[in-house]
Amino acid sequence: MKVFLKKEIIESDQITDKGILVYAILRNLYNQNNPILLYSHNLIQYYISNKVCDNQKQINIINDGLNELIDMGLVSITYEDRYAKLINISDLYFNNNDEYFIVTDLDNIKLVYSLGKSKLLRYYLVVLGTININTKAGSVSIDLLSKMSLISKKSALNYNKILEDNSLLYICRTDERITHRDGGIKQVSNVYGRFEDRGNVENVASEYRKNINSKSNRLLGKSGNEKRSIKMMYNNFVKGSKKWKNASVDEINELIEECKRYNECFVGKNNKKLDLSVFGIEDNNGIKDSGNSVKNKNNSNNSYNDECWGEDTFN
Repeated sequence: MKVFLKKEIIESDQITDKGILVYAILRNLYNQNNPILLYSHNLIQYYISNKVCDNQKQINIINDGLNELIDMGLVSITYEDRYAKLINISDLYFNNNDEYFIVTDLDNIKLVYSLGKSKLLRYYLVVLGTININTKAGSVSIDLLSKMSLISKKSALNYNKILEDNSLLYICRTDERITHRDGGIKQVSNVYGRFEDRGNVENVASEYRKNINSKSNRLLGKSGNEKRSIKMMYNNFVKGSKKWKNASVDEINELIEECKRYNECFVGKNNKKLDLSVFGIEDNNGIKDSGNSVKNKNNSNNSYNDECWGEDTFN
């Protein structure tokens, strides 16, 4: 059975891995004609593992996830006593024609959860959300994927291996490099997709290499998914979300670089560009920390890594 998930929720930094876990299961159970459910933590646990909760930690994870959805206004309690709880999940509805969404199925949700619990599930769903619905392939950098999933780059690379080993993700790697205007040489992004679409991924990767080999400079890809993801992170920064309030200077500078790449797609269309003045800069050179210029993208490691995603710069 297909499970449709709202992309905006999966990519939000206002919801934890626990909330996403419960959200995914409740979306699977959603019935527009009968949105009232008899809720229990065992109901959620059964749908992700075919068994009931056997420890208090797991009960707390599920209940915390439900409370997040209640706080977000996505779920409401209609009746509760010491024996039962009825919840209304009608606000989980969204129109697939009007909203960006992610499609998976319950079997894959169960498998991913069994391999790495809710953190891996969040990462997997984020990756699916960056795959183009027409080409069935994606090429978002590992740095951006890790930021969107609220994990480290190292964890993201480890998760990729787990997903590949279990035929949930197919990755086309490349050692191609391109020269940019600034003289730096950058690694070309890997191309990835669902395992069952590996033929499409291979074809897209082949075309991708041909295209970048014919250009001396690469602007941000035309992928709407990548641009939407960058804009969502930018909007979260502007709103003062918890993640960005606690972000390091390096993390903010990386976001600035992503926003600059976003703006390069809209040359001559200033009304579509992101306003970089929100970062407290005017010269587009990044913010400063204790008087020192922060992370310079041109100072990356020289050696090639076959797990390299995105645009690490080489000089």
